[in-house]
Amino acid sequence: MDLQLGGQVIVNGVVLSLMYILLALGIGCVFSILRVISFAHGEMYMLGAYVTWMLVTWAGMYYLIALPLAIVVVFLLGLALERVLWHPILDNPMACLIMSLGLLFILEGGAASIFGEKAKSLATQFPGVLDMAGVYLSVERLVMVGISVVIVLGVLFFLRNHKQGQAMRAVTDNPEVAALQGIPVSRIQMIGFGITCALAAAGGGLVASVLTISPTMGLAPLFKAFIVVVLGGLGSIPGVIVAGFVMGFIDAIGLTLIGRIASLLGFVIFVLVLLIRPRGIMGYET
Repeated sequence: MDLQLGGQVIVNGVVLSLMYILLALGIGCVFSILRVISFAHGEMYMLGAYVTWMLVTWAGMYYLIALPLAIVVVFLLGLALERVLWHPILDNPMACLIMSLGLLFILEGGAASIFGEKAKSLATQFPGVLDMAGVYLSVERLVMVGISVVIVLGVLFFLRNHKQGQAMRAVTDNPEVAALQGIPVSRIQMIGFGITCALAAAGGGLVASVLTISPTMGLAPLFKAFIVVVLGGLGSIPGVIVAGFVMGFIDAIGLTLIGRIASLLGFVIFVLVLLIRPRGIMGYET
């Protein structure tokens, strides 16, 4: 592998890793806070991409304004979905699971009806390449990396230092004890769900600038994000970050060297790790 190709693989690996991490953090938080699994999480990723595309293409907004607006729109949608759909049936995990599958098909079908099944794309938002010691790197992908890192670090700071973030961690650990401490568990669950949807939307909005947008674009990243959550260890944010980079670089290196069949490598490593360490890379003993 020459220097130029190696540089591209590294950048692509970081981009894929951060996309998986954004989705996986959301899935992990939904499971930790609400104790449910949402198969519709990939559709929040898809909606983030479409809302960003609409704001840039139809409203003529600058991308760096459209992206945060799209994240806010999907965050508000997440608040509404939690309150209207999830909250009334939280005591029935199977009903939540079935409902999330139904929502997946509704959102996917709705997007296909509104935007059509033909893939959309954004014009290059940050044209040009940088020459870094003979390695040419796309400015657009470097911007994606920078924004993604800021978002992930912002989420970590929020969870560790902000009052609402600390309340979310308390609800995650033990909702009954958190309620006894005066934490409004129901409101925290709603806010937490909104944040997880916003994280998925951020991932979708970011890839909208480099990949095509379609109603089914959330399915493949969703499955990879589920693998990252389990591989990293349920309830472990550091584990999700480590597993996200593992999966991202496996995909980037594999796709470059051996083609699309490389997507199987991630599943093979996933199975091997769980056979050796069933609780995941950084999961807790039970």
